[in-house]
Amino acid sequence: MSFKTKTILGIALIEALFLSILVWQSIDLLARSNQQALIRQAQETADLFGTQIKNALISSDLATLAEMTEQLTQRGAVRYVRVIDSRGELAISNLPDQPAWAFQKDDSFDALDDGVYDVSSEVTEAGFYLGTVQLGLPIQSLVEFISASRKTLIGIAIAELLMVALASFLFGLYLTRHLSKLTLQASRLAGGDLQVEHVPERGKDELAITARAFNNLAEAMKEARRTSAIKTAVYDASLDAIITTNDEGAIEEFSSAAESLLGWQRSEVVGQNIEPLLFPPEQRTEYLKRYREIIHAGSDNGPAERRESLILNKAGERIAVEISTASFTAHNRTYVTAFIRDIRQQLLQQEQLMDAKDKAEEASEAKSRFLSHMSHEIRSPLNAVLGAIQLVSREQLNPEQRKLISIAESSGSSLLTVINGILDFSRIESGAIESTTETVALEELTDNLLATAGHKIKSASVELVCQIADGVPGRAELDVSHTLQVIRNLLDNAIKFTDSGLICLTVDCEEPRPDEHYLVIQVSDTGRGIPAEHKQSIFEEFEQVYIRKDTLVGGTGLGLAIVKKLIDQMGGEIAVDSDVGKGTTFTVKLPVHWLPDECHCAPVKLAYTRALLLAGNPQFSFALENYLSKLGVDVQTFSDMNALLSSAGENSHNRTLVLIDDANLTESDENYSAYANLALDKVRLVRIAPGSFTLPRLPGERTLYKPLSCRTIRAVFEGQQANPAPASATEDYKFNGKRVLVVEDTVVNQLVITETLKHTGLLVDCANNGAEALEHLAAQPYDLVLMDLNMPVMGGLEAVTKLRACAGMNQSVPVIALTANAEYSEMSRCMAAGMNEFVSKPYNAPELMVVIDRQLNNSEATATIGQAIARPAEANDSEAKILNSETIHQLARETSYDALPMLLDSFLMELSLRISQIKEARDQQSLELLKAETHPLKSSSGTFGAQALQQCATQLDASLTQDNTQFADVRQSISTLLQLANETHKAFTRYKVDIAAEMP
Repeated sequence: MSFKTKTILGIALIEALFLSILVWQSIDLLARSNQQALIRQAQETADLFGTQIKNALISSDLATLAEMTEQLTQRGAVRYVRVIDSRGELAISNLPDQPAWAFQKDDSFDALDDGVYDVSSEVTEAGFYLGTVQLGLPIQSLVEFISASRKTLIGIAIAELLMVALASFLFGLYLTRHLSKLTLQASRLAGGDLQVEHVPERGKDELAITARAFNNLAEAMKEARRTSAIKTAVYDASLDAIITTNDEGAIEEFSSAAESLLGWQRSEVVGQNIEPLLFPPEQRTEYLKRYREIIHAGSDNGPAERRESLILNKAGERIAVEISTASFTAHNRTYVTAFIRDIRQQLLQQEQLMDAKDKAEEASEAKSRFLSHMSHEIRSPLNAVLGAIQLVSREQLNPEQRKLISIAESSGSSLLTVINGILDFSRIESGAIESTTETVALEELTDNLLATAGHKIKSASVELVCQIADGVPGRAELDVSHTLQVIRNLLDNAIKFTDSGLICLTVDCEEPRPDEHYLVIQVSDTGRGIPAEHKQSIFEEFEQVYIRKDTLVGGTGLGLAIVKKLIDQMGGEIAVDSDVGKGTTFTVKLPVHWLPDECHCAPVKLAYTRALLLAGNPQFSFALENYLSKLGVDVQTFSDMNALLSSAGENSHNRTLVLIDDANLTESDENYSAYANLALDKVRLVRIAPGSFTLPRLPGERTLYKPLSCRTIRAVFEGQQANPAPASATEDYKFNGKRVLVVEDTVVNQLVITETLKHTGLLVDCANNGAEALEHLAAQPYDLVLMDLNMPVMGGLEAVTKLRACAGMNQSVPVIALTANAEYSEMSRCMAAGMNEFVSKPYNAPELMVVIDRQLNNSEATATIGQAIARPAEANDSEAKILNSETIHQLARETSYDALPMLLDSFLMELSLRISQIKEARDQQSLELLKAETHPLKSSSGTFGAQALQQCATQLDASLTQDNTQFADVRQSISTLLQLANETHKAFTRYKVDIAAEMP
């Protein structure tokens, strides 16, 4: 029976019940009300009739009494009447004929059996009994009325019941129309058909909620079946073997991949315990422990990390696999699924890969060692060659000799650039480059760049300038080392491809968003330019635009590739804009953190408000004019001397400064004397190069060395005065024709000694170690030998010992020991080896000259240990200075102020090389290489007054001398040394730039 039928029948039965009760109650109420009415009517009729016959009773008028009785029965409402008194019957009418009839008064209708309701009424008067009226009223009409009423009410109830049934049917049909559809779709769903129709969900009643729940259930079952199908497909198609076990360890599922891997069929293993089936005996304890942990964790246990293991196949063979497990709970039971992957091939490949990796690492390590050793073996003598070439280039040479020297210097510099480029690229490719953020003043950074790049410009037609935009903060935090390397490479590239015109380094800042700050660097030139088709490829390794056309510039094509990789590492970007024949501009943007500081363009107090500028390079003249204008200087430029002299005559006040390029001065020029006699202050712009000064400096004329830094230009226009050059410390000594051999492995020390001695008339030869010194001493006579002690190949003590042991022309030549170790034991060793004097580094010229003079002019005099010249003890850590300017001034006095820039350049070049070599020694953890670099470093740093660096190098060198020293013992000292070396390099670079503006 359907829900609809049950609903209709239920409603009908309820309605029938209530209607039955209603009809029954209505009929009962109607019968009772009519009975009561009949009872009242009968009693009232009897009472009224008694009243009417009262007089007849009083008068005993029987005739009247009989007539009235008859009249009452004839009306039909009364069946019979009987009047009696105490004496008997007085009158009767229609009395029943029944022989046994006797009057019996009825109190209710319940006991009626004759169809007549009997009542009586006593007739009294003034309290006296007159008689009794007995009458009976028929109830047939009442019974018929009640029966008819019953039939009517039952008919109405039946009709109503039918109408209710119809309404219930229609209403039930309306209510259950969706339920029927729901029933149909539910029957289909129960039969496994998931393609059921959507059941309408109108309203918010229970049926709508049920329909919604059914629809959700249907969709969930569809998704579950789809997911199940996918999982089944994945399960069957998985390359990994999948085995599911219950909480008792019995196998529930066994995939086809598991069958292929292990050799069992699913029907063979389902229900079997997995432990003895798959796991070797030695692994079963660990397996059971792990399995209990997984079961205990229950569904909270996610997929575990894969672990390698060995399992057994059907043949009992052990198979290397990776196993990962996951657990889930279903029907109050915990199941564990194991994903098993065959890794036999993978292990074989890994073994082959490890072999290949080991070989590759060995090859890479061999390459690194080769590059390191080759860089040391090539760069060290190459720097010596370049230093010697620079020294020779300052001598008086004929045109042919100068051409050859120029070719040698250019080729040596190119070779050094190639070597450095290859090493840098190798480090970047191997990931050995790390970014380190440092605080730097931008002017110091640009001054450093200008100082190093200016020496590389060989063409007098090319000028290098720097411009720092207004609003650029003075200090910033960035990767200083790599930023410098990027800009140096770009400047080198510009210098290489610019034959004439201007190279400009521009520094600016950019803030695209409040939280983003960039340092913007532009390097532009007026060189050959880059064709459009090569603009992207120039940043690729070994890519050169003019590789075929230009054989003069050389190179490996790594410079811009290194630049691009370094910029990417620092999180920046680089762009290039170029026109062939007009020039190229590289724009670099690097993330930076600006520090609160005054801007570069802070106002200055000018001593000179007007400038007269004569420069042969129009681009250089324009750039300098532009910068001076920003300072508030009124600049007037000239293209020739006549125009400048004409204007100078009109600007004779003392706030006018004349700036003239040294290349524009010619002594034979008729205007030169007029220029020399100008009453205005004069500054000559000179390039630092051999033969820079075409004419002697005029009295009061100051010199600015190009390239000009912003700070140097400001200093001049602020009126800072130059210090007069003191007299040379060697002027009192003349050793004309005497020949001295300087044995020193550090090029910069060779240069310093050479510059110190050449003014005394000594002829100076140099050797890099003891072995070379013996070759020189065997080839020609010498009057004196200055011998360093610690050198590669052969040290000074060994060389002197062999010199004294072999008969020869120089067996007795005086030898002065030069060493940074001033201890008594060291002095004793020198004297025992056959040395004549002992001078401790860093020495000063007067002390050295005293010893040299004693040995050359009084050969019989031999110093004792007590007479040996030793420098005072070094300052302690708190007193040691990064740069002792007094030592540098002393060095300038001992050599010459003209040679000081060259000497500082040589020291900075050697310091850069030492830093690089010490880093390589640190990376290789080579104590031998480290000692070979720190020993000469302490000597050269002491010579130039780098006290803190000398002290640190001395301590490290002493540690390396000990036999039981391990690399870990000196790791921190190496870091400290490198930090001091970098600080020293920055300080000496700033100092060199500053003194360029002060040199007379």
